[in-house]
Amino acid sequence: MNNDICMFGLTKSGKTSMIRVIFQKLEIFRTFQLDPTNRMESVTVNLGSHIHFKIYEFSGHYDLNDSQPPEIAAMETCSLMIYVIDSQAEPFNEAVQYLRQAIQTVKQRSPHCECHCFIHKVDPDIEDNKKNELLQQIQKDISDELSKNSMNYIKVDFHVTSIFDHSYLEHFSKVIQRILPYSQSIQTLLDSFNLSCKIEKSFLFEIYSKLYLASDSQHFHSTNFQLCSEMIDVFIDVTCIYGKLDDAGQSQIKLSDGSILIYQTVNEGISLISIMKSENLERPFLLEYNINQFRQGLAQIFKIK
Repeated sequence: MNNDICMFGLTKSGKTSMIRVIFQKLEIFRTFQLDPTNRMESVTVNLGSHIHFKIYEFSGHYDLNDSQPPEIAAMETCSLMIYVIDSQAEPFNEAVQYLRQAIQTVKQRSPHCECHCFIHKVDPDIEDNKKNELLQQIQKDISDELSKNSMNYIKVDFHVTSIFDHSYLEHFSKVIQRILPYSQSIQTLLDSFNLSCKIEKSFLFEIYSKLYLASDSQHFHSTNFQLCSEMIDVFIDVTCIYGKLDDAGQSQIKLSDGSILIYQTVNEGISLISIMKSENLERPFLLEYNINQFRQGLAQIFKIK
């Protein structure tokens, strides 16, 4: 089964920046120095020791009518297409038309490929109603373009993102989960873990990229994701200063509202991060037991898949 990703978008839309920041740890302020991508480039992604795929980034001026054998081969292996629109580059006519052409081209090579559109470079400080207006405008423009070309049957999922907050990590995570064959199994395992320990929310993170591979079925709050993502930075910083905290790689932080963030390494490069109320941590040995059970269950899921 091929689970690769193809990324398209006009020049300077932000494709390269996202890839470099997430998977190559480029500092955000250095993204302004990146040169435009002039040809198709690929990045091999290894999330932990069990998840492997490639991301193919196509140039912003790539001629969709002149695909060469390597580009055709890349599209044939992709299960997901991500198209990036620069939200600050109005009007969107050219970007919308290129999106439609990209969908047509990729669907010819990989008919079951999912289509996702990142409305990128959205100012994190603008009001939510302004973000919604922008989202609705671009959704309508794309819907009209697809309908005009008898492609209204194609589903496109939309994600509003910025590299200056956690939204790019949150939504890239959600897209990545679409190609993981065991997300639902891990979610069920997380639900069981939460119930046993009276946990409020849990995420399974890949540490290096800070992408989350799964979460429980409770309502998703971006604030919870942000807290857990920042917990990884704290753990890494403390580990760099004091060395490994313990053999299991565990740490806890008490928040101002009385909640506790619990960080636990459960597999190579993968950590379980949970939020629970302090009064529910009366029996730490029970938490430790259930973490071990979760670790064993996760190992079985990876082994089977």
